[in-house]
Amino acid sequence: MKFFLFFKISSYFFVLFIINNFFRFFSQANRKMVQHTDSRVKITNELLQGIQCVKMYSWEKSFIGVIGSYRSKEMTSLKRIAYLIAGSRAYMYMVPAVVSLLSLSTYALIGGDVNPKIIFAALAAFNQVCS
Repeated sequence: MKFFLFFKISSYFFVLFIINNFFRFFSQANRKMVQHTDSRVKITNELLQGIQCVKMYSWEKSFIGVIGSYRSKEMTSLKRIAYLIAGSRAYMYMVPAVVSLLSLSTYALIGGDVNPKIIFAALAAFNQVCS
């Protein structure tokens, strides 16, 4: 039973390692999205400040194209962040069940006595550790 608890605790440390890497990817994507947003806001501000020149020389279409390209880069970054958040949530909901399944399977494979009394007690302990 001690090996069983050791496996459970070590698997949670593995999960924490994965979560740490996920947040590193998330912060990089968020930084990139902020850069794209800043670029778009800067060009929009320049457009609004020099609107008389833009109208006089008919540069509207070129500015629309530039702002549109910055916006598409920003939206790509936002989509990536949304996918990362969705993946993180799915992963975090899945972890307790997978770790419990792997722990009980390991216990059974090393020759532990698998009966309902032990399984329900282990699941109750896992649920207390998770919450």
